[in-house]
Amino acid sequence: MKDHYLKMTGIIMKSLTKLTPKQYQQLLDGKGRLVFEELEQKQKQEYTSKTDPTLLDQYKETLTSFESKNEAYRYLMKFKKKQLTDLAKHLDIRVLSNDTKAKLSKKIVDNQVGIKLRKKLFDTIKASDK
Repeated sequence: MKDHYLKMTGIIMKSLTKLTPKQYQQLLDGKGRLVFEELEQKQKQEYTSKTDPTLLDQYKETLTSFESKNEAYRYLMKFKKKQLTDLAKHLDIRVLSNDTKAKLSKKIVDNQVGIKLRKKLFDTIKASDK
């Protein structure tokens, strides 16, 4: 359930950053509201990795065991770009053809370790509110 709160908070924050200052103020003043809009589902092109899925799961497990982003970055330094691409796609991270190793590493670390750190922070804040 806490994961849902964290995910929803992220969605709301992303929505708020897209508002103009005027829209933001109108929302605060009660003269506006946020509205749900269902997005059209794009056909996802099936991607088949040449890297063994079991190995990709092991990489994911190792990444989630790290307590800092720096540890995760050091771990990913040994990976080749193709391995990072396979891992990112395995984690359902959007990969662009012009992504560099550094960019792929950042996306993976933010997705795996960053989420874990934000969740810890959120839990700490929530516990201190009680």
